[in-house]
Amino acid sequence: MDVPRRARLAAAAALIAGLAIGPIEPSAATPTQEGSPELPLLWSGTLADKAGKPTSGRVVAFVRPPASAIPKVNPLTPVSQLTPIPSIPLGEAAADSSGRFEIRAVPAAGSIPASYYKPDGALDVMVLAQTDGGTWTLAGDTVQLLDQPGVGRAWFTSPERYEQAASAGALTSDTEAGESIAALASADAAAATDGDRPATLKATLNGSPIPAPSEAVPSATAPGGYVACNALGTYATGKAFRTVDQVDAVTYWDMWATYSNMKSTSWGLGVSVSGSSGWTLGGSANFSQSQGVEVVYHAYSGPYSPYRQKFQMEANHSKIRWQCGGKTGSPPPGTGGYLVYTAEATGVTWGTRNDFGTAIGCNSAYMLPVGGGNALNREGSSKATFSGSASIWGFSGNATVSYESYARHSWKNDSIYNRYLCGESGSPATGHTRVRAGN
Repeated sequence: MDVPRRARLAAAAALIAGLAIGPIEPSAATPTQEGSPELPLLWSGTLADKAGKPTSGRVVAFVRPPASAIPKVNPLTPVSQLTPIPSIPLGEAAADSSGRFEIRAVPAAGSIPASYYKPDGALDVMVLAQTDGGTWTLAGDTVQLLDQPGVGRAWFTSPERYEQAASAGALTSDTEAGESIAALASADAAAATDGDRPATLKATLNGSPIPAPSEAVPSATAPGGYVACNALGTYATGKAFRTVDQVDAVTYWDMWATYSNMKSTSWGLGVSVSGSSGWTLGGSANFSQSQGVEVVYHAYSGPYSPYRQKFQMEANHSKIRWQCGGKTGSPPPGTGGYLVYTAEATGVTWGTRNDFGTAIGCNSAYMLPVGGGNALNREGSSKATFSGSASIWGFSGNATVSYESYARHSWKNDSIYNRYLCGESGSPATGHTRVRAGN
């Protein structure tokens, strides 16, 4: 039976505007059965070996503690003296001979501590992927679970799609709302590999941290699951600038970059065994900061040939060490297993700077005219990934901006003449591309 419209409106309002009252828990303690079609899709992709060749193996997903819940420790403290901060198992899947895998899961009701939720109810998840050939890797993403009993449930990477899905039942029947949620979840899964998480998990680290089921140490927090990676502590903190926007322009162009919230910007996550070199990009992490910032570039005077002006935002970073893998008969948690570091942005300081560079060329296939005195806005649902960030601990992370309701960019032609914008690899308005403002 459909829920009355007034009740659906109240539920939608609570889901969107009331996220601060607490996390949205699963409606029931649902077992995380591998491949169960009734469970929502959490992560899918391809597992590959060191050479990038798709291969078979296993992939384990878990909710990790956020950086805010991981205390800073003395790097000289022996691992055996540290108390690990536990992760919460979600589910696992086998990768077939073509490398394809699909994890469907929800957390058991009440299994996730309140401190693991971000202010908007999002969670940091990780996947530990291991090939049958004995190599492994780690990747992360920030997601939200929508769970509307009798209507639908789904995982979302995009905050905007999550909010659209949360309000889907307000003005429609449960059946129509369920179809809308499913469509939004499908679109979100398709877009997740564009800057948020890797489409291919390339296992470049030596070892086999995922134990056989008969050897696994059972998890105390999630029946049926077992320990994947626990946090040993925050080994270092620091600040570094990451590029979040750029404009390639000649004179008489303005560009506005407006952020009302940073939660639709994904910050690249570094993974390294040493913590000082050999970093690989392992997905991303997001954070919610509602303080707004607006930056305006003015190009009223030379140079008269195109140049790049990069807008960089200062971000706090944490270097966190993890202990991965757990087998029966092995040393106590924290003393054995595979040790690995992540480097991640944890929040912005709102410090900004400009950094100049060489402009891209103009691709005539992606030119859009802009009349004198007029502006062009980058439309919603498009993304752009910016590299060239300052290095911290040897890691130079990127940032992927989703142009949703929280991030708006526009270019204004301040001359009296018609001019153009060029995309490097797609339309300036809708493509996932860098843009040049031409003469």
